[in-house]
Amino acid sequence: MRLDYFAPPDGPMMVFRFDEPDQPAKPWPSIDEQGRILDRLLARLLAEHPDLASPFAFSLGSGRGALVAALDRQLLEPGANWDVKRGRPKQGQFGDVLREELDRALQSSAIAKAFGAHGYALKLKGIGRIDIDSVKAPAGARLPAFISTMDIEATKIVGKG
Repeated sequence: MRLDYFAPPDGPMMVFRFDEPDQPAKPWPSIDEQGRILDRLLARLLAEHPDLASPFAFSLGSGRGALVAALDRQLLEPGANWDVKRGRPKQGQFGDVLREELDRALQSSAIAKAFGAHGYALKLKGIGRIDIDSVKAPAGARLPAFISTMDIEATKIVGKG
């Protein structure tokens, strides 16, 4: 597991990787484990790059699955704006509702808490293709199974850090 930091001309990007090239795939760490790992990696990154630009893009890489699992648990809660039988929101536009719900899952995650401990706030800016599936869902519920991209931005909290 590693945190890669890139500084291309159009702005920096941080990628959190759980898999290594040319290595067998490993199961995704839980969202809580990702937060603990990120906390340590962010401390090291900020020590090495005290002038880190804000905002910067952040990607979970192969760790997106744990956030999708958190989203699915949220959509199964009583009163959620999700029709589990049809695999779509009860009210609102599909993409808008899923982006809002995924951002809510992100904000309550250990990942956001790790960034917050280092003076950064996360914001989900956009999502890519969403696959709805009932294979792994309980009782045939139709839930997001895969989200191809999650555009996340980290912004320094003014007056913190």
